[in-house]
Amino acid sequence: MELKVSSELIIAPAENADVRPEVEGIIEEVFVDEGDQVAAGDLIVRLSDQNYNFEIEKVTAQIAGARAHLNMLQSGPSREEIDLAKSKVTTAQAKFLHATERLEEAKRILSERIAKARTAVEKATQQLATADREYDRAQELVNERIFSLKQLDDAKSIRDLRQKEMEEAQADLAMLLAEDLAELRNGMLVAQRETQEAQNQLTVLQSGSRPEEIEEAKADISRLVAQNDLLMEQIRLLNVVSPISGVITTEKLREKKGQLVERGALIASVQQLNTMIAEIPVPEKEIADIKLQQVIDVKVLAYPSETFRGHVIAISPKALENQNWDRQKTVVVKAELMNSSGKLKPNMTGHAKIYCGRRSVFEVLTRRIVRYFRIEFWSWW
Repeated sequence: MELKVSSELIIAPAENADVRPEVEGIIEEVFVDEGDQVAAGDLIVRLSDQNYNFEIEKVTAQIAGARAHLNMLQSGPSREEIDLAKSKVTTAQAKFLHATERLEEAKRILSERIAKARTAVEKATQQLATADREYDRAQELVNERIFSLKQLDDAKSIRDLRQKEMEEAQADLAMLLAEDLAELRNGMLVAQRETQEAQNQLTVLQSGSRPEEIEEAKADISRLVAQNDLLMEQIRLLNVVSPISGVITTEKLREKKGQLVERGALIASVQQLNTMIAEIPVPEKEIADIKLQQVIDVKVLAYPSETFRGHVIAISPKALENQNWDRQKTVVVKAELMNSSGKLKPNMTGHAKIYCGRRSVFEVLTRRIVRYFRIEFWSWW
């Protein structure tokens, strides 16, 4: 007769995978919902790429500019560029010469005006001294009753006039002495600086590009290209796909649209339900009779009138403590069941019979007694 080992079981999917994004982003579109069948690589959700597109446009423009700069360095300056640089030097030199001449001319004119102002001050000083003497003499003559008071007033008016003329002449001299021609000096310095800059640019063009400048430009391009590749990879990762073929088991998946998800956060679960796994905790005293590929029949509580057939695919390498009252240890046996009808669901429960091969009726009926004597009775001696 056939030796059978029976035990309870729980149904699990043959393969279970989580759909997790590799980058952070906002869910822009959801393509599946709970219960949908998907294949490995099918698109589950797409994250927003708005920020990445902006960065790619910026980096693309930088790459174009860097390559143009490298081409310019490698080809060297053209004859037109050198001629233009020479023209700028000539123009700057002429501007500097003109500014220098203006400054010198202004210095000459200022010097002449200062000399005239000094002469005017000296003349006004002499005239004031003469007016002072005339006023003093007029006072003496008035006291001697030779001059009238009107003549004294006239002498005083002349003295006051000479005093005012001297003060004006001194003020004009002071103003001229304070004049430093700052605007013209600044103009000359600016023209001198522009001349030097134009000459430096011409020297750089005539000497050509240095090797280290070319290498630096190439390094800039390599850095920008690497940055662009990284951004493109980030955009590729915005398409979150299913890692396996199976059925979406996450509830209300479409309601996640617009949510911000972090890198590695769970978006959905996919379970492969065409093939199911029956996890059977077999008592350790029965495990010696269990072998790989042995046939198994399963009945689940949901379908008591149907039998599902499979075969053993794995035996756990360790025993676990059972949570029942007897606390006996069990070894989990896994069997593969075909589920083309889709009736088997994850976490369903039921019972399984594992067919361990044909044995004699006597062996089947007495094997537990024999096991007891071979172990328990043996331990007494």
